[in-house]
Amino acid sequence: MAGIENPACVFASTYGQPEQSFKLLQALASQEPLSPAAFSLSVHNAVAGLFSIIHNLTGTSLTICAGADGIGAAFVEAAGLLNERQTENVLLICFEAPLPDAQRPYEVNPPTHMAACYLVTRAQGGAALALERVPPENAQATPFWQQMRDLIAFLESGESSLEVACHRCTWRWRRLDDAS
Repeated sequence: MAGIENPACVFASTYGQPEQSFKLLQALASQEPLSPAAFSLSVHNAVAGLFSIIHNLTGTSLTICAGADGIGAAFVEAAGLLNERQTENVLLICFEAPLPDAQRPYEVNPPTHMAACYLVTRAQGGAALALERVPPENAQATPFWQQMRDLIAFLESGESSLEVACHRCTWRWRRLDDAS
């Protein structure tokens, strides 16, 4: 975070900390006492809290349950913070973790932990993008973790646009310097 002083942060994931949550559910099912420390690490904003402590951040931080409609929604939240808080930078941290073994039949998460951090700014430099939410197409929804990978590949490529199919919409990314 060199050069970025106390940025606003948006954290986005599908399930937050699924392994921690599942351990609590197992304890409940076994009628074992619940650990307050384990609970505090199982909530959806646990990563935001730990990140803020580690980096000594005191600015605005919010966490969204992005789900399969997520990467575009996460960027809309970041853009909202830019406007609402009149800040110059927002760190958007997207993260996913695999589901516990017992929940694997419902898996839409990656087989490993993964995260991506995007700097959303009103300042000049970097990729200038337009984001549009359009009605869903008949394509299968792209898992959130794959949306992270697709967006990184798009940002690194020379492609002029990217469409990400989701459950309730399709997110269309377009480079602003492109006339298409």
